[in-house]
Amino acid sequence: MTFSIRRSGTSLDGLISDSGIGLEEIGYRIDVVRGGGARRGHHAHLVDIASEVDDLLPFDGTGWATESTTIYNGVKHADTPDPSARDLQQMLIKNRLVFRVWLARRIGVPDEVINKGMWRMERGLSDT
Repeated sequence: MTFSIRRSGTSLDGLISDSGIGLEEIGYRIDVVRGGGARRGHHAHLVDIASEVDDLLPFDGTGWATESTTIYNGVKHADTPDPSARDLQQMLIKNRLVFRVWLARRIGVPDEVINKGMWRMERGLSDT
């Protein structure tokens, strides 16, 4: 999730791939803490993240998990439709927002503080 901070000039496809990998890892760790850890799909891991922050997101977390997985697979697999640049950009914004909200909650930032600053994180979202 932090690759693009250190690497300027990364392609949009690369940024989506990076965020997808990072989010999948976070979801996997959530599953392990909950007693799981078996091999699961990308979508299941994103649903686990969404379940922890859905009440704070400005969009439906489960819907995000589905859309994000579709976009990620579109970048990752040659036999899936290529997402548009606009779709990639919008999903990158959402992926980063989910990550920031999840991280803030995990480190103990009060929900009221997260909600108060949400407008900053929502910049760029066209469908909120």
